[in-house]
Amino acid sequence: MAEELIADNSTSAKGITADSVAIDSARTQCGDLEKRSSDASASEDISLEGDAREDGYILIKNAIPKDIITQTEVDTSDSKVAKDGRRKHFLRGAPNEKIREHFRANVSKLIPLGLPKERTEMTPEIEFWEFLPDSRSSSTARWLAADENFVYVIIAMSEPLSVNEGLQEFVPGSHIPRTQTASGIFRTPTKQFTLHMGWGLAWTSELLYKFPPGGGGLYALLIYRKREPSLI
Repeated sequence: MAEELIADNSTSAKGITADSVAIDSARTQCGDLEKRSSDASASEDISLEGDAREDGYILIKNAIPKDIITQTEVDTSDSKVAKDGRRKHFLRGAPNEKIREHFRANVSKLIPLGLPKERTEMTPEIEFWEFLPDSRSSSTARWLAADENFVYVIIAMSEPLSVNEGLQEFVPGSHIPRTQTASGIFRTPTKQFTLHMGWGLAWTSELLYKFPPGGGGLYALLIYRKREPSLI
């Protein structure tokens, strides 16, 4: 997950061109999203919250059935701490995981974050991470973002997943170039989320975020490229 520290007084990110998608229209596009678990209990409907164009993120409730999450066995035998010091990457992943395929088949077409249609039909990359705690105050945390070519989706694998467990807090709308200075953007109230197991949070990669002091949350990270890198 490529990141860079934002330290100047302007943003260079390009805006999202896709329209926000309402819950009802998302269901229409993707057909019947109701699933039944193997034990015959009904799973909840997938639903979306957020304005992709204005906010730069989409909350996806019930993205992955809980039984798929609980059956996913992450190999924790080999790990590496990210450069930011706030996340631990489990390098061996989770053999035979079914998260990606379920998301591709049932959810990915709903993400209105600048992904071309053919990209939403591809199976994304997947990584497994754990948030690490930090003794510093959230007010002193560094602001981060990545280049504009990605859409990331966090899938909660622990219950709950919130700032208390290390989930990032975001600056809504910070992906859109504005006349506002960076200091003005940084004074904008951040958006905090609480994800339940199997819920997802998708965001465009140029959105500003920072890590809170909390830690211990487990998650899968799905990675989509908006386009392939240029060979020039």
